[in-house]
Amino acid sequence: MHVLFGWLQVAERIPVSSWAADDQWALYHPHFARQPHPSNVIYDSEKCLHLPGCASNQIAGAGTFQLYSPKLQLTDPESLRPGRWLLPEWFNPEHRASTLSFHGDASRWETGKGGVFLSSVSRGQEFVLNCDDYPEAISWLYRLFTPA
Repeated sequence: MHVLFGWLQVAERIPVSSWAADDQWALYHPHFARQPHPSNVIYDSEKCLHLPGCASNQIAGAGTFQLYSPKLQLTDPESLRPGRWLLPEWFNPEHRASTLSFHGDASRWETGKGGVFLSSVSRGQEFVLNCDDYPEAISWLYRLFTPA
């Protein structure tokens, strides 16, 4: 089963090649263990999560969910394949300026009963959704942080 395990709201994208790594944590970070490359970047999070219209200033800008909840589940509950996701209908990238990263192939998306189905790419641990292009995401995200 695929589930959301955490979040990070990006404050800054920093190429490793331009990082002044004075912080001790950087010595142990895998992105600093190899030669600098233009695609090798660090994403720094916001200090507090910013969700317009929500009193979210008490939620860290990055973190992990401590317990499983069905609202964190991406896998379609009716599917035997973990990579077949059932998402809210607004996730459908048709007529949007962007799509969920690594999922630009329109054949991966199928509108169906209860939402939109996505055949997720088989490899990846983090995917990015530009919420500026998906304003519906804000209320959906806020519900992830509220009790069921």
